[in-house]
Amino acid sequence: YDEMQLRLRLIEQSKGVNFRDIKGRKCNRIFLVIDELADLMCDIARNDKKEAKEGKTTLDHFRSIAKRGRSAGVHLILCTQKVDTKSIDSSVLSQCNVRVSFYQPQVTASILVIGNGAATNTLPNHIKGRAIIRGIDSDLVYVQVPFIEKTFVDKFFAENAKVKPHETTSNKMFTSKKEDLEKKNVDDSLLGDERRLRMSGAGGGKKT
Repeated sequence: YDEMQLRLRLIEQSKGVNFRDIKGRKCNRIFLVIDELADLMCDIARNDKKEAKEGKTTLDHFRSIAKRGRSAGVHLILCTQKVDTKSIDSSVLSQCNVRVSFYQPQVTASILVIGNGAATNTLPNHIKGRAIIRGIDSDLVYVQVPFIEKTFVDKFFAENAKVKPHETTSNKMFTSKKEDLEKKNVDDSLLGDERRLRMSGAGGGKKT
């Protein structure tokens, strides 16, 4: 938050519009990745009762980063398994232009994340890694992301415990014969998802 505030002041002093216009200071993008957002929001809610008496609360700062961070090169990547209005602040969610949802058992959760019930009505729960992306233009795109079982991850780190990070190979991390899907089968399945989306009236789905 403090870094964002500093950058915003420098942008104003430089008479620019974003962090690239700052003069005399190189600023790289900052990605703030938060896993288990629901737990964080619960912690914030408890702490904010004490902080409210002192001025701005943690939630105020969080909302400010979501709203003003992009121009300062500060970006949020938020992840959560629990999806409801209590675990996701509406002010923060409204600033999330790109959203990814896996299968949602409750249609209300699907609507909250991507704006309609497609994550419940059209995503197959039995295919691990199948998701929907809602982009800036609100179009829905079906994607298949890599799925790595915990047993594979445990085995990988056990085998490479003494290997330095730069000595590992990316294909070793993301290749698993057990979870390998033939491209034709994935394309056919994604096409089926697109048809279900159109039949549900949720919008124009795409496949990638």
